[in-house]
Amino acid sequence: PDMIYVASETNLLAYQKSDGSLAWQAQMPDRLNYSDSTLLVSAGRVITTNADQSIQAYDASTGSPAWNMRLGGYDRTLRILNGSLVVVDYINTDNDFGLIFIDPASGKQQRTITPVCTRENYDSNIDPSSGFAYDQAENALYLVYDSSYGCVQRLDLTSGQTLWSTNSEDSFNLSADGFHFLMTGSRMYFNNDNDILAV
Repeated sequence: PDMIYVASETNLLAYQKSDGSLAWQAQMPDRLNYSDSTLLVSAGRVITTNADQSIQAYDASTGSPAWNMRLGGYDRTLRILNGSLVVVDYINTDNDFGLIFIDPASGKQQRTITPVCTRENYDSNIDPSSGFAYDQAENALYLVYDSSYGCVQRLDLTSGQTLWSTNSEDSFNLSADGFHFLMTGSRMYFNNDNDILAV
């Protein structure tokens, strides 16, 4: 609550809110990725996702390196879901993607969920370009598959189970600048090319 964190090129800096003085400075291995959510603060850590496909975590008070990991895939977004850092990365040698849950304080992997959407005996896997919408009150995750046919799923993150899955006859083509959505009490709205869809 008393710090402001800034990334400039490969420098990570922390400033005191009270007087603007520099509290610490750390060197990142590369600049931040191009994405909306590439730096966050959670569990006493400043976490970054960098252009070299690494995730770095620094002590929020001192800037000391806490942990790091290298991604096999190309996920460029940091997400905190129910206290866990969640990344989309390869889970096997076939380059299938899954949701990997990580303790943001220690960097230890907690669990993996591998959602799959099936239509007419054809399976689609999530990937980093899929849409993610988190319902904190229900601890549920909505997944929108950017695939040859549209698919939307709701996952219960407590159990890791798929609560429902629905397919569209049409393919989804999500925006290149990110998944944009609006959650209301009973519906989720999201962009698909020039359309707005409601589920």
